[in-house]
Amino acid sequence: MEATVLTAAIVLVAAAIIGGGLKAFNIEVPLLESPVRQVALLGFGGFLFFLALVVLPENDDNGPTTTTVAGGPTTSASPTTSAGGGTETTAGAVLDEASGVGQVAHCVDLTVVVGPVDLEDNQLWVPIRLENGAGNDPIQIPPDDLVTLTDEGSTQYALATFAQLSNGRWPLGQRIASGASFEGRVIYERSGSGETGTLLVAEIRNANDPFQTCSVTVDGFGLP
Repeated sequence: MEATVLTAAIVLVAAAIIGGGLKAFNIEVPLLESPVRQVALLGFGGFLFFLALVVLPENDDNGPTTTTVAGGPTTSASPTTSAGGGTETTAGAVLDEASGVGQVAHCVDLTVVVGPVDLEDNQLWVPIRLENGAGNDPIQIPPDDLVTLTDEGSTQYALATFAQLSNGRWPLGQRIASGASFEGRVIYERSGSGETGTLLVAEIRNANDPFQTCSVTVDGFGLP
């Protein structure tokens, strides 16, 4: 819902700026002959921006929820520290569910859990759970284009853009409080033939310091 409203807001504001005559994302705005109409359209677009970024993330009962975490995830593989620092990933056999744990700054004790992945209409629906430790600062998740999926052959899978707009559950700027969790999903085109996946969640921001970011990698989960 948030993504749909945000898309409409972007189209309306763009149409107001150029004076109408714009068609995008199945939204068509005719030419605006009156400056008053341009201002009105710009104001309505601004209202939709506010609705998508502030109101809906807090009040959408059908969207993602933030809940208290009682404990960490259980995995069947022992974690190993990645070479680049800043992340810890699971390794070993192919898993239905795998996890990675942050190792630096505000990502210490931040766990990212992935899977099991579903295949629908040649699209991979990847469920993701972020569990923020009680001792961590609040965090802000990145937009879905910074959540990348690759397979064992290093093929990177493209986001299923229109599926994200209509069915996605990965809102912009979702905040996760200390000791809380977030569950969402990101949808990718099944453009490769890999059997195992690696997910990178990049630029996870400290909600108290937006210039402080980190990333977490999750490795070894199965791709249908």
